[in-house]
Parts: sequence; structure tokens; C-alpha cells
Amino acid sequence: QFIYEKITDSSTVKDYPADDTETVYNTYYNLVNAQVSSYGMTIEQLISAQGISEDDFKNKMLKETVYPEMNRQLIYYAILDNEKMKVTNEEISDQFNEFKKGMTASSALSDEQLNEYFGEYYFEVLAVEEKIGDFLYDNAVIK
Repeated sequence: QFIYEKITDSSTVKDYPADDTETVYNTYYNLVNAQVSSYGMTIEQLISAQGISEDDFKNKMLKETVYPEMNRQLIYYAILDNEKMKVTNEEISDQFNEFKKGMTASSALSDEQLNEYFGEYYFEVLAVEEKIGDFLYDNAVIK
């Protein structure tokens, strides 16, 4: 954890690619939607209960959740590219299966539901984080 924090704290992301921003936003939106629907609410009801507009909700989620997450992701992908490492479909599939194994019977979702809520992108990011974590653990020099 310390190594991740050192890297992200000492790195600067210049810009957030629009497509990636939308992908990460949609992932979090779907997660919030799934959570509130489990309580018998819609996301629109949640937004209304907060007394904000949908645009305000999106801007708040971008600022508080999406951009910090994208900072980490973009830095990790930059390391991956710089070190000429790749994440395989098998590694992504392994992350999907590990995630599924960790679910309790009461919260178990079908493969289709998992992909709908999270998208393949989420499991790709988990695979990237694991690969970068292993790389940093093996190569980091802490001063």
C-alpha cells in the first residue's frame, strides 16, 4: 500500500481521456444503481433525496470517485506501458473468477450481472493492479 501511495502522490496526471472517464463513471454509476435497487430505490430517487440535479450528482461522483480512481489507473497503465508489460485475457478472467469466489451466496450474481454492473474494464484494472503490485514489490527501492 505504501508503495502505491508514494507513486500516486508523486505523479501527476495531465488529462483524463473522455472515453475512459465515461467508462469509469458508468462503472461506478452502475454500482450505485445496483446498491440502491437492492433497497427498492432507483438512482433517480437517490439523487432526488440528496436534493441535487443529475448533473450535480455526476460532477460530485467525478470529483470524489472517478478522478481519484483514474489517477491511480492511468499511473498504473503508464508503468505497464513503460515496462512493456501486458495483461492477458487469462489474467482478466482469473480476476473475474476470484471476485466471483469472494461473493457470498446471498450476494452472488450471475456472470451476466457481474459484467453488467462492473464491465470487463473493472476486471482488467484488477489484473493491472496485481501485475503492477508484483512488479513494484520486486523492483521498488525505498529510500
